[in-house]
Amino acid sequence: MTEGKNAIAKKKAEQELVITRVFDAPRELVFKAWTEPEHFIHWWGPKGFTTPNCSIDPRPGGIWHCCMRSAEGQDIWCKGVYREIVRPERIVCTDCFSDEEGNVV
Repeated sequence: MTEGKNAIAKKKAEQELVITRVFDAPRELVFKAWTEPEHFIHWWGPKGFTTPNCSIDPRPGGIWHCCMRSAEGQDIWCKGVYREIVRPERIVCTDCFSDEEGNVV
């Protein structure tokens, strides 16, 4: 049974994505950029996209949900759940595609 548990743990580790970025900006401002919709909408999404709709509840178990809009007008919804928030030094959250109602797709 130990081999089965190790295989599951290895598979989960292979699916984990850790992104680390260093910004030349005050930590508090970077934290706000990730946790306050009025900041988030100005940078989220690929080049050429806007973020016309965004809600953020930055607490463990809280949800962020936003819409990215392409230059052609196609809406792409995203959603995540905050796992850990340590102001202003750490944010751990999920990130997935969703529909407008927040159902994961």
